[in-house]
Amino acid sequence: MLSNDSKNNPIWEFGSPNLAPFPFELCHHIDSASTGLPDTSPDATDCVVCGDKSSGKHYGQFSCEGCKSFFKRSIRRSLSYTCRATKNCAIDVQHRNQCQYCRLTKCIRMGMRKEAVQRGRLPIQMPNFFPPNPFLRPPFPFLPMPFNPLMAAAAQFAASKPSVKESIFEFAAQTIFTTVHWARTSMSNLSKSDQLVLLRHSWTPIFVFALAHSNFSHNLASHLKTSTSSSSSESSSCSSGSRSEDEKMIEVKTESVVESVLDEPPFQGFQTTLDKIRDYHLDPVEIQSLRAVLLFSCDEEPLEEKVKIEEIVEKLTTAIDEYCKMNKRNERYQQLCECRQLLRSTGSLPISRLFFSRLLGTTPLESILSDLLNSPPPPPPLFPPFPQK
Repeated sequence: MLSNDSKNNPIWEFGSPNLAPFPFELCHHIDSASTGLPDTSPDATDCVVCGDKSSGKHYGQFSCEGCKSFFKRSIRRSLSYTCRATKNCAIDVQHRNQCQYCRLTKCIRMGMRKEAVQRGRLPIQMPNFFPPNPFLRPPFPFLPMPFNPLMAAAAQFAASKPSVKESIFEFAAQTIFTTVHWARTSMSNLSKSDQLVLLRHSWTPIFVFALAHSNFSHNLASHLKTSTSSSSSESSSCSSGSRSEDEKMIEVKTESVVESVLDEPPFQGFQTTLDKIRDYHLDPVEIQSLRAVLLFSCDEEPLEEKVKIEEIVEKLTTAIDEYCKMNKRNERYQQLCECRQLLRSTGSLPISRLFFSRLLGTTPLESILSDLLNSPPPPPPLFPPFPQK
């Protein structure tokens, strides 16, 4: 079981260099009520839904912890899903998270009973200390009271806007370093190979998520052109002897890449995606939670500790569900699921070509992520930054 002492970790928010790991201790407070204790008798079989190792009988059928939690959450929240294919998706250990519609359909078809799902009890000893201003809410009500003012101050800082003078390429570079540092700390209990797989798989959605909550998400094309022109002007003001031929070639390549990508249909869809993400109006809790889910969600590549990682994702999604029950509208959890799917669909967008040609040149982004992941971490600051009045 992963555990972090959140009191000793700096706060993490988009745009802030002070990134702390996801506080997994919140997951320990989730109400795990089901119909009776799991049947762990020796003749227990594999999960009837996905074929994974069963943890016992839940809701009338043998199932794994992942499918049990998914079924309970779906029924309790009366969630409705949509299949993007032909409503006949394969549901197994490798693909069970790819189509929620077909997964729930199979749960019911295999005999898991809706009526067996208790309507659930809100965990006791969970006081609501959220002030009216959503940006002053401490990100997690499950944390002890002494920690809440510090987290509230960090959340307030997240609401402040970064300097408009910042180049979009500077923003991209900063996002690489802060994201890798946060991810490395959050994944410290996993093997290095799994850390690299998760980071490589989740990097694009996480970057898009950060971009959507930055000043650059409005009219991205204009910001890209402005940043490119500004960088070119600054470079041309330098003497020709102060820049190497490689630097000049990278500059020319960046300008041509930006111009070509801006004219391609995928980029037009990219702007629409940013607009949709912004329209969800996520609060700091939802931003932090979804980013953690994105980091640990990986269906397409082999992992050494796959079961452990899937358990983390299940705990995170259940924690988000409980948060929505206490503080949001009934349909909010489903909206967050839609936002997550929207972010995961951004993997094919030309992120590296568009934002990192100037920074990386011909070096693959994957190599940079690997080097940063294995480099010594910077010393943590004593306090998070506070907004300047």
